[in-house]
Amino acid sequence: MSEKSFCLTNNVREERPGDAGPIARVHRAAFGRDGEAELVERLRERGLIAASVVAEIGSEIVGSAVFSRIEIRLADGETRVAVALAPVAVDPACRRSGFGDRMIRAGLALCADCGYESVFVLGDPSYYGRFGFSTALTATLKSAYRGPHWMALELRNAALSGLHGEVEYPPPFAGVH
Repeated sequence: MSEKSFCLTNNVREERPGDAGPIARVHRAAFGRDGEAELVERLRERGLIAASVVAEIGSEIVGSAVFSRIEIRLADGETRVAVALAPVAVDPACRRSGFGDRMIRAGLALCADCGYESVFVLGDPSYYGRFGFSTALTATLKSAYRGPHWMALELRNAALSGLHGEVEYPPPFAGVH
C-alpha cells in the first residue's frame, strides 16, 4: 500500500493500521463465511496487497476492496506484475448504496497512480464491465480462473496487447471459491 493518504470521496479511503479486524468482519458478513476474510489476512501477512480501500459510515467500516499483486508469466520467459481485484465486500445492510462502485474506482485510481498497468477480476461481466473490465483482454492468457467471468482492465493503454502467457495467482488464493 502506498504511504500517502488516498481518498476520492468523504467515505472511501485507503486502509489504515488497525482496520484489519473491521475489514474481516465486513467480509464475513458479506459472504457468510470465513474464506474471503482469511484470504485478505493471508495476502496481508505475505505482503501481497497492492492497495486496500474501505468504505465508512462515520467511523464504521462497511466495505472493503482489496487489490493484490499477481504475476503474468509470458511465453518468452519474461514476468510482469499485475493486480487482482479480490475480494470486494459491502456489509449486507449497506448494499446498493454505491459503496462498491466508489471503492473499486478509488482502488483502480490508486493502482494506476502506483504504476500498475493491468487488473484482473473474476466476477459478473455486467457489473465489472462498467469499470472497463473485459473478457476480450484475457483471450491470449491462461489462468486457473479462465472462463466467461475472468476479465481484465488495462490501466495503461495496450498494457496487455499481444501478451501470451499465464496469469498466476499467489498461493493464498488456493481453496477460495
